[in-house]
Amino acid sequence: MAFDTTCQANGPALLPAPSIIASGLRGLPNLLILRLMGWPDIDDLFLAFDSRVTSSFESDEHPILCPSLIELVLDNSYFIDDSLIAPDETDSTLSLLSRRKHNLEVPFGRLPDDVLREIACHYVDLWRGMERLSKSFDWRNILAVNCRLRSVLIETPILWTTIGLDWLPEIRDLFHSRAKGFPLHIRTDEYVGPKEHQRQSAGDFICQNIDVISSLVVSWHPAIETDDPVMLLRQLFSERIGNTPFPQLKHASFFHEVDDVVMTFGTTITIHAPQLESLVLDTMVLNPTTLSPFPRLTSIKIREVMTCADEVIPLLAACPALQFCSIDTDADGACEFIDVKRWRNKIPKITTLELPALKALSIEALDWREVNRIFRILQHSPKANMTFQITGEGEDDNIAHVIPRLFKHQITHYNQIFMAHTWCKSKYGLCSTEGGSIALGFEQFETSGEERDPFDLLFSALSSGFANNISCLHLHNANLNEFEGDGYGDKRSGVALLPMPSIIASGLRSLPTVTSISHAPPLRRPLAASLNALFLAR
Repeated sequence: MAFDTTCQANGPALLPAPSIIASGLRGLPNLLILRLMGWPDIDDLFLAFDSRVTSSFESDEHPILCPSLIELVLDNSYFIDDSLIAPDETDSTLSLLSRRKHNLEVPFGRLPDDVLREIACHYVDLWRGMERLSKSFDWRNILAVNCRLRSVLIETPILWTTIGLDWLPEIRDLFHSRAKGFPLHIRTDEYVGPKEHQRQSAGDFICQNIDVISSLVVSWHPAIETDDPVMLLRQLFSERIGNTPFPQLKHASFFHEVDDVVMTFGTTITIHAPQLESLVLDTMVLNPTTLSPFPRLTSIKIREVMTCADEVIPLLAACPALQFCSIDTDADGACEFIDVKRWRNKIPKITTLELPALKALSIEALDWREVNRIFRILQHSPKANMTFQITGEGEDDNIAHVIPRLFKHQITHYNQIFMAHTWCKSKYGLCSTEGGSIALGFEQFETSGEERDPFDLLFSALSSGFANNISCLHLHNANLNEFEGDGYGDKRSGVALLPMPSIIASGLRSLPTVTSISHAPPLRRPLAASLNALFLAR
């Protein structure tokens, strides 16, 4: 038997009282499918199922409603503003068994527990996505589907382990109590805001459950009015949870939700989590003087904060299993604002940095001297692809002098050198047949004296002899602009040109082992200028 109803165009009909619904459904023991399409408020239906939440689920006094029910479809999309729904929440047909259609012939009362757990998991996930959009998705609904399903759902603690601290206290407490000690996934959802009692409440909840927190996402409210928007979050760690270990924490993210946050310079926090596997930091870094080992940490992402080698090196050294690391210091043009010497004599000296599992390392906008400090102690990781966006504004920051000083510590592990130029951006790098590479990017890099062409700078750097083990030289110009200049190094078109033949010759003499040279000039541009310069080199 199936029951199907659809809301008419002249307005929705109202469901009767829960007791009447329950009475009617008890008279339909063979009901298999129940569809309610276009009903504006289905709370009364759920209350009919939910009238015995705290009582025994199966008894003579309270018989199971619809023991043969295999499908319950609820569609109230007519009354929900689709513009408020995220793309992954637009499925308005809420079929409890839509993902397990091959089990539709089995009534709820006889479904195995593992199938019911999967159904319950989908339903709880759906509720989490829709909780703020319609009162029809009240928290009671996750308990009110069917007695048998509800029983399995309540007895499955893992379904209740994701908790938002901005939820109503009774909902948060409901989830917390049903989690029954399982590892928790906590998010603040900007709950750390201007109100002191909210910050205290968040700190209390985290402290009380610190032994069972598996993932923690902390963000603060953009309405915080302070010169240092991360100050309150830093206080939360230093005063409440920074000195207490998280024994089960595997994933942690600490960030803000707005782009116009005041830039911070070296804001630090402390966290102890020996099981940590991934870490995301926004506008803050870990304090290098209080770092504890992270033997399982494989992924780090840091952005929107000024930093230096004294903060980066201890962090990398504390993560021997590190595979992926991205640090965006957002320091373009502002390197002089951070005191790179503030940790001197406060942290232990690290002479060797070994990251054998490293696959990708990216650091944006770091002064080349700080990068050089990393290169001096970084041991070779054959599969690692490393990218550094270099800055520098001193009198000695000539790229032709910087490249040899940076590459001399690593070049023995590579057999190819390349240079790529795209509009006023240049990238110089090393690579090997094993797959690893190092790339140094320069954008708006101030050089002393007259501005020079990127290829000119490369061949001047090669003349120093730092690359005498290189076997392949790759030169690539990715610009698509028409060539507008007449001479060498014309800057009006942004096209990088090969330097004078004498400079090329000087650079090539410093590459005694080179067996292959490749040069890709920009498209739609005559090749004569580049080829002449290359072949005229003696």
